Amino acid sequence: MLLINFAMVIEDQDDARYVEALYLRLGKKMFKVANNILNDESESWGCVHDAIITLTDYLPAFKSWDETHQINFLYKCTRIHACREYNKKKKINEMTFSINGVEGRPEMDIVDEDAYVDKLVVNEENIRRVREAIQEMDDTYGDILFFKYFMNMKNIDIAREFELNINVVNTRIHRGLKILKKQLEGLI
Repeated sequence: MLLINFAMVIEDQDDARYVEALYLRLGKKMFKVANNILNDESESWGCVHDAIITLTDYLPAFKSWDETHQINFLYKCTRIHACREYNKKKKINEMTFSINGVEGRPEMDIVDEDAYVDKLVVNEENIRRVREAIQEMDDTYGDILFFKYFMNMKNIDIAREFELNINVVNTRIHRGLKILKKQLEGLI
């Protein structure tokens, strides 16, 4: 059962029941996401619980999303926490583990292309298309773009959350936006 006490994290009983129902429905799948990275049951369940706690910070917005967006958010939060745990255990020569493997140092000069996404996200249909394109994208870039543009996180906050160097985050945003432009070319 749920090991964390929602009464301490969530004051509203309806919200606590809502989050617990999500945990009961998706917890085993979230566990599989974490365990594929960590191969440790105890640490994987800890990542699931950490993801649920992260959810409580975004609960009002989370409730307004469609089910696909909600599930994607929970899996990505679980993946982030699992990668963080993995990196704590396996830091080697400034290399970091991502869902797709190991990365070295990125290029240093990054052009901020926020304006492109800001232009796209002007109506619900565009928001839906951008969200779908990001979800289809490789998680290395998709996760970063999701947190930047749909969770409105700053690059430095994303770097802290993923436990990455800010230059890695900047590079992933830059490359992710190039991929996003190609995916959306002619659609928007």
